[in-house]
Amino acid sequence: MRATDRQSVLLTASDSASQGHYRRMRRSIRVGEPTSVTLPEPLGPVTFEMSPDQLSATWSTLPEYDELSLVRESYSRTPSWTLFHELRLSSTFVNAVGAASMTMDFGDVPGFKSGWLHDPANAQFRAFVARRGDLDTEGAIAGVAESLTTISAPAKR
Repeated sequence: MRATDRQSVLLTASDSASQGHYRRMRRSIRVGEPTSVTLPEPLGPVTFEMSPDQLSATWSTLPEYDELSLVRESYSRTPSWTLFHELRLSSTFVNAVGAASMTMDFGDVPGFKSGWLHDPANAQFRAFVARRGDLDTEGAIAGVAESLTTISAPAKR
């Protein structure tokens, strides 16, 4: 490398004993800087609960983080479309309220259209992520992600 070169290292590790758990970090390295990298600590167990209008994640332990994300995606190949929802909470908020879970619930959001709900018949993706920094530049995440073919219908409310 030349003194003016910038190298970016992206490292991902997944736990084969724990389906869907992964850790990832990105770091810039320049000439003369240490080249060792450290992945974030893994997430503790995460439990999901899901219905067409809700997704909840409950966690036990978290690594150091700036923000938590709860993600839900539905998709279809014929016709091709994707429905994506994400809830983000800052560490400041989570610590202030002492949260150990987060829930996306669109059932009572004014103006939310029923067509924006996730259909249990479509393929689903869900994830819970603890993020520190910005993974596009320098940062780290620890998360759990799951792909599902269908979910069960919710109980009537």
